[in-house]
Amino acid sequence: MSAGGATAALPKATIKLQQTQPIARAPLSAPASAPVKRAAAADSQQFYDDDKDPEAGLVGISIACLVVAVVLMSILMLGSDKVMPARPGEVSAILVPSDEKVAWESYNAVTGVWQNKFKEVLPTIPD
Repeated sequence: MSAGGATAALPKATIKLQQTQPIARAPLSAPASAPVKRAAAADSQQFYDDDKDPEAGLVGISIACLVVAVVLMSILMLGSDKVMPARPGEVSAILVPSDEKVAWESYNAVTGVWQNKFKEVLPTIPD
């Protein structure tokens, strides 16, 4: 193939399809039904008794679960209010950190007020 020359005619990419015959469909027939066993139907009737409520025992169980859940929730709520501080110097993931005096806090005995000097302790940030 030359880049600057005339190009040859390309062959056709499509061809005409021939006509086909329609598919003949067979008529649908109903499937043969299986014989019904009267004894099996009578045996299974005990599971579908409409006089007996299948959810009759669930009310009592649900009330018992509700009472147990309320008792456990109240135990957890009352038990979580207790504050257990750690000893000074002790590191614990569960206990509340101990009340230790820090360098930037001071207590004024005359006024009875804690004073915070945290801003004075911070190093200055250069511009």
